[in-house]
Amino acid sequence: MSSGPCPLCGCVQARLWAAVGSYRIVICEECSLGYVDPIPEETSRAAVYGREDYYTLSGSQRARIESYADQRLARMERLLGNSGPYSVLDVGCATGVFLQRAQQRGWSLAGVDQSPRLAEAARRALPGVPIYAAGPQQAPLAPGSFDAVVLWEVLEHNPDPVALLRPLVPLLRPGGILCLSTPNLRGWTARLLRARDPMLTPPDHVLYFSRPSLARLVRELGGRTVYGRTFGELLPEEAARGVRKLFHRAARGDAPVSPAWRWLVTLARPPLWLADRVGWGVELEWYITFPSPEEVKKKPVV
Repeated sequence: MSSGPCPLCGCVQARLWAAVGSYRIVICEECSLGYVDPIPEETSRAAVYGREDYYTLSGSQRARIESYADQRLARMERLLGNSGPYSVLDVGCATGVFLQRAQQRGWSLAGVDQSPRLAEAARRALPGVPIYAAGPQQAPLAPGSFDAVVLWEVLEHNPDPVALLRPLVPLLRPGGILCLSTPNLRGWTARLLRARDPMLTPPDHVLYFSRPSLARLVRELGGRTVYGRTFGELLPEEAARGVRKLFHRAARGDAPVSPAWRWLVTLARPPLWLADRVGWGVELEWYITFPSPEEVKKKPVV
């Protein structure tokens, strides 16, 4: 079927994946990117981020983010391959949880977030750290300033992934890495739940990646993937909300869950581990490097 141009490759042929309320989510026939068609207006997307309840974390969610941050920072240090000190720019830093963990490991920090409320919360959590309530292109960031630029759960919010990421590449030092995570449209929740997948949240999430579309994005940027994986840890309250959503019952936020849910999540860990190994984890995590200007000049023209 025909659709609006794919935000990644421009193809106008796509197949319907799911309908969520009045929004239609399609998958590009050329590059496999999932996207909301048509892309919601900027005003409707901005209204989501302006809500006072946007990005609120339960205690268990914060603990999971901190655990992910520690794992990611250790991986980034291995990939960078030197003894530091390291520097990182967090694009979409929210309240600064990742940056706080990086600070504890001795990294120098900077962050940007388009939500003034979240940027202010990050400033309070990280006194003296430059946190800008702006997009990365509007912030005063010098080229070649960072060993790593990270975008954790950011890519899915932006309707033009190449325009978002390309200006970030010059901010990297030689040998630096661009790191990102985003929901996996070929993960087990997407395959099982389709329109009821908790990751399908237009107009908040407008793009949905899988391994093939993420590989296409890396090629468009001129980069090289040095590490990629799928992953996903299920919390008891998320399992309870997911089942309620599956049966069209309203979610109850962070209401206490019974011990039965904790037992169920414990039983689910082995199959979820297997799902991650075969590429069906609910999230993608990717690390990308780029050739230096000298390497680009030396590359033969075909």
